[in-house]
Amino acid sequence: MEILEAKKEDFEDIYEIEKTSTNEVMSLEELKYEFNENPVSKFMILKDDNDEIVSYIDYWITFDSSTIFKIVTKENARNKGYAKKLLIKVIDELKKNGEVLYLTLEVRKSNIFAIKLYESLKFERIVIKEKYYKDGEDAIYMVRGIY
Repeated sequence: MEILEAKKEDFEDIYEIEKTSTNEVMSLEELKYEFNENPVSKFMILKDDNDEIVSYIDYWITFDSSTIFKIVTKENARNKGYAKKLLIKVIDELKKNGEVLYLTLEVRKSNIFAIKLYESLKFERIVIKEKYYKDGEDAIYMVRGIY
């Protein structure tokens, strides 16, 4: 297993994961913008022992905070700790950077597995964002300090 900063040649694999493994699918154009043009966006990938990209994280750094924009793992690679490993790597990178004070995210209120994962990494529930998702589901806004 290996976690790396995503490179241009990883884009097609990331887009395939995006199309097949998430409820909130970004269009090709949206993902291209996020990957190539968004000045605050950073992508990391996780490769399994077969050197296959099975998970990615897209996070933003803005001033003194960072936001997890998206974290997706292939359906057939879930429940193996990959998302947790990516989150820990991002947290470690943000600590090294030294400029970010906290990390935020939104998670579907119904995604109990993800909520437990985030709470295990010291994220705290702050507020409910009503009807946050396109389908009308609420989101839980969560925050954790970096230090």
